[in-house]
Amino acid sequence: VNVSLRPLKQDSMDIDGEAILTYLKAHDGVIPFSVKSDPEDIRETFNISKSAFKRALGRLWKEEKVDLRDGETVLITEE
Repeated sequence: VNVSLRPLKQDSMDIDGEAILTYLKAHDGVIPFSVKSDPEDIRETFNISKSAFKRALGRLWKEEKVDLRDGETVLITEE
């Protein structure tokens, strides 16, 4: 029997994406993380793996909620 207590990837993408958005809003809409950031920095900040971070960030980018610029992630504000 193979059992995991972690949520399914598609469910954790939503949870992780919300955590990233919350962090962005608390840090003036810019964070020094991108898909090329150090895995340890990502784990220390968001308590998720780099691959989970990349999945969540990719979803936020596709939904046009964030933009990736020069090694940073920038919150796209609705004007």
